[in-house]
Amino acid sequence: MLKIERVFAHFDEAHAIYAEGLEDLDESIKLWDRELLRKSAAKTWGAALRATNALILARTGVEPEPDNENSTYHYLIRLWKELNEWEHFTGRYSVIAGDIYEEAVCEGRVDPVYLLIHDIRETAGYIERAQRLAGVQDDA
Repeated sequence: MLKIERVFAHFDEAHAIYAEGLEDLDESIKLWDRELLRKSAAKTWGAALRATNALILARTGVEPEPDNENSTYHYLIRLWKELNEWEHFTGRYSVIAGDIYEEAVCEGRVDPVYLLIHDIRETAGYIERAQRLAGVQDDA
């Protein structure tokens, strides 16, 4: 598969996983189910990680190890000077990695719930920004 095809495939996968996460989020709100909220957070993190890996692949030609946030972050740091939106983009990545992944998924903490819900919903903008920075804006 060509590099650009892999980039698009990663972004498609990120969107699909994120959509599943939003479905879990909506259901968790209806049922006030914290386990579903954690499941939504895990999917959101997975989507953000794939979008970040797609950006790295598009900009560097290197594909970080799948589902390895340390590999992803290592390559993201290397893009630091290239990305004009570095502070905002990496700051958002840090929020997703910290608030969503570490606290909700790994540690099981979902309080304050409203903040986690906000962070999950804001991840859509992160994925869109990654696509724009990768030069493969979704026209759909």
